[in-house]
Amino acid sequence: MSGYTGRLRRSLNSQTDLTPMTFFFEGPYGHVPSFKRFNDVLLVIGGSGISVGISHIYSALEQSPEAKLRLIWTCRRSSSYMDSVMEKELRSALETGRLAIDAFVTGAVRDIKGVSCKDVAHGRPNVAAVIHETAIERRGPLAVVVCGPASLADDARAAFVAELRDRQGDMELFMEAFNW
Repeated sequence: MSGYTGRLRRSLNSQTDLTPMTFFFEGPYGHVPSFKRFNDVLLVIGGSGISVGISHIYSALEQSPEAKLRLIWTCRRSSSYMDSVMEKELRSALETGRLAIDAFVTGAVRDIKGVSCKDVAHGRPNVAAVIHETAIERRGPLAVVVCGPASLADDARAAFVAELRDRQGDMELFMEAFNW
């Protein structure tokens, strides 16, 4: 991690005493989509964009009791961060049996201990193939949520437009900004 979050993490990890701290969180910002009408939800997420993904996963599970969700999550490195998110933040969503996760590590590969991944692959996902496959296999209206680096967002947007043109189906794309 670089930037402010990385500096904060290093500072906290270097502390030897357990001084209580107060944190303030803001958000969410922007538009929160309604998932009520969707039978299938695909989330294409890069890195820390998982915070958007987690929020949308729980919204979709609550709003659409029949929806099946698939999360495609890419990170540069497998790490305790990825394990922690899988174990702490996504465990109850996985226990519903309605969420499948495919994790991709684009940098150095280390073991991921999380039991929640269908696959942990090295390299980048073929976003166009994932969106194509999901569009073909969907059981009704499809929501595609994207949050990540610009290149991931561009690939997902182009693939979605191609599918929408070819399928003429009930599909909707929700793009979330990754940067400030």
